[in-house]
Amino acid sequence: MIILLVCFPFFVDNLLGYPTTFQDYKRLLDYKFDKESPSVYSSDEIDFVNESNKLIKPGAKVINIPFDGSCLAYDIQDLNTYYRDPHISGSKNSTETEHSWLYRKQLSNYLDCQQIRDALKNDHIEYVLMLDIGESEGEPERYFAGYNENDWSGITSINENTPGFSLVLAKDDMKLYRINFQ
Repeated sequence: MIILLVCFPFFVDNLLGYPTTFQDYKRLLDYKFDKESPSVYSSDEIDFVNESNKLIKPGAKVINIPFDGSCLAYDIQDLNTYYRDPHISGSKNSTETEHSWLYRKQLSNYLDCQQIRDALKNDHIEYVLMLDIGESEGEPERYFAGYNENDWSGITSINENTPGFSLVLAKDDMKLYRINFQ
């Protein structure tokens, strides 16, 4: 009888028109552990980071968006990333440095702001890495709660036409830019 009570919620299909908590949890686990599910850091991204690492000069730091999987590049491939933890809140707070907030919100406009240029030089940042840009399958919010593109607009707004940035490497939706200091 106890086994029936414990296992029964898995067999009730959409009780009252809604899935049970047990069914939701089972679907989540099935999705997370299914080999066909998208990965937070795919083999293509790992290969791209390996190629990027060969082009980045030693000692240079790379600005990244940790929600796209690049937070793992430091531990897995020794890429000197700036953001190694995806737990960054959207608003400026006491745990985030002034430099971090400036990068997230205004990096694409660094040519117009001496404060950002000084911060980049102080932090030895010379490159920008973006993975999963514009690919629906790799939407960062699927993997890390709390991602909001507006909180990262200073980085996500960078493209091939942004003044002060040169495209170094590109493959599909993955990009590596060099910051051109003047």
